[in-house]
Amino acid sequence: MRPITLSNAGDFVQVAIHTQAVLNTPFSIIRTIGKAKFTKQNFYPTEAALEQVFTPIKNFPDGAIAQTLQANGTTAQAGIRTKEGPALQDSHFVPALQLEEGATVGSKRNIVILIVESFAAENMSFLNPELPESLTPFLDSLSREGLLCTNAFANGRKSIDAVPSILASMPSLITSFAVTPYATNDLNGLPDILKEMGYYCAFLHGAPNNSMGIRAVSHLCGVDNYYGKTEFGDDSKFDGAWGIWDEYFLPFAANTIGTFKEPFCASIFTLSSHHPFKLPKEYEGVFPQGETDLQRVTPYTDMSLRKFFEQARKSDWYKNTIFVITPDHSTLTGHAPKYKTPIWSTSIPIIFYAPGFIKPGRYNAPVQQLDIMPTLLGLLNYNKPYFAFGRDLNRDSTLQPFVINYGTNQFQLIQGDTLLVRDNKSLVAAYYYKTDSLLLNNLLAPAAGAAGSTQVSTAASGSTAGSSLAAGTSAAGSAVSSASASAAAGRSTAVSSASAGAAAVSKAGSASAGSSASAGGSAAGANTDSDYAIIYNAPQIQDKELLAKQNAFFKAIIQQYVNRMIDNRLTPDN
Repeated sequence: MRPITLSNAGDFVQVAIHTQAVLNTPFSIIRTIGKAKFTKQNFYPTEAALEQVFTPIKNFPDGAIAQTLQANGTTAQAGIRTKEGPALQDSHFVPALQLEEGATVGSKRNIVILIVESFAAENMSFLNPELPESLTPFLDSLSREGLLCTNAFANGRKSIDAVPSILASMPSLITSFAVTPYATNDLNGLPDILKEMGYYCAFLHGAPNNSMGIRAVSHLCGVDNYYGKTEFGDDSKFDGAWGIWDEYFLPFAANTIGTFKEPFCASIFTLSSHHPFKLPKEYEGVFPQGETDLQRVTPYTDMSLRKFFEQARKSDWYKNTIFVITPDHSTLTGHAPKYKTPIWSTSIPIIFYAPGFIKPGRYNAPVQQLDIMPTLLGLLNYNKPYFAFGRDLNRDSTLQPFVINYGTNQFQLIQGDTLLVRDNKSLVAAYYYKTDSLLLNNLLAPAAGAAGSTQVSTAASGSTAGSSLAAGTSAAGSAVSSASASAAAGRSTAVSSASAGAAAVSKAGSASAGSSASAGGSAAGANTDSDYAIIYNAPQIQDKELLAKQNAFFKAIIQQYVNRMIDNRLTPDN
């Protein structure tokens, strides 16, 4: 027995702020003494200037998605989303999804989100063709039947990070959102919104109820109904470590969903591909062994997913359901060198699957877990304001695709083929992350092999704890052309400006106001900050204005995240 923590307290309240009353013991007080709180950021001196560059408040007029999603199945002219999935070629907006002929948005379709434990892109042959053999034959086939996001990333590195990222479009930058002092803030998650639309919302996880704080965090995101090991009710299927084996719990989940009143939203979290990577005895030696412990158990969970869909396809609700398949996170340490870098170690598959509704295809622009909630709301043609750090892949025509996440003392930002990284002091690196997958050539360095290049490359290759976050610019002076980003070498820039954010966010290493950008977030507005000097003194960077705009957008996301957390402004009302 041990006292509960902040991530557990959400189990016992209906309003997030009431968790403070639950955690009123001396233990809780002592445990939180000295915990660093965030420090407000002032990259942009006014709220108006900041909102011009990036705002997490989404508001799409009624019918907006119907004007962009075409049901005729024509190939996306910009090359962003096509059947075969060529590289990103053009900057003008093209929606990620195409609908099957006769399909329409706006109906109250069921939603099933499958969160698959540790299913890294490295271990999926449909994303990593260098795998000696397929470990996921079922998911391979499903990736061809739905919309596969080929350039997708997780927004956190722990299971508890994934739930708010997926269900509330709320990233875990700096530290896990669920264990910060700000986890008591009001959230406006997907379940909250769907319940207003008449949905029944549930979370299913085969672990002992509230293992890892998952039940409490899902509750804070708006989920009222939880089904775990207790509800499964048969301990003979317990794996002895984490919970019920996937092959038994997933069919149970499919059957349980069948009892829900439609429309419903069900999130299902697998667990058998978690450390200690055990297999039921009868499957030892049955599947491909792979090259790591995780690869050895990955085929088992893939088989369990197949059993889930076999059961689901027998149900009446199946044909009226949108499925999303996403891991909770990637692997902390990859096997191949590429997947040991901070950015590629967060690479994951994301698949939108809805037979008869969503056309199969590939979307190659950057995508993140934060985009799942906005995109689902778009497919339901939701037309009220809501709060989300991600983008609607079909309606956000003014916000370029981006990814953002965090590692130890580093923010990372992706846009197009560029990666930006900030440490706790300044802008430190820029990479063409696709062609320089090992992050060996820091574009901010004077020359290849220079001291600065060595330092940043070492951090990027994983020898020091780091993370990645990728961000895309907004149309308000920060839009970055995908064509520019993928043009000849030198045109696209990848920069990492984790510094201004990382150190600036926590008291332990707060950054000075010297890195604040002036109003507007444009390159001109950034002329006065130290990062701009770094960019303009980098001989390898040809399109310096582009990089300056990316960096300005990067700062805007960091400032919105930190300041809104401090001020408890995580809903569309504030």
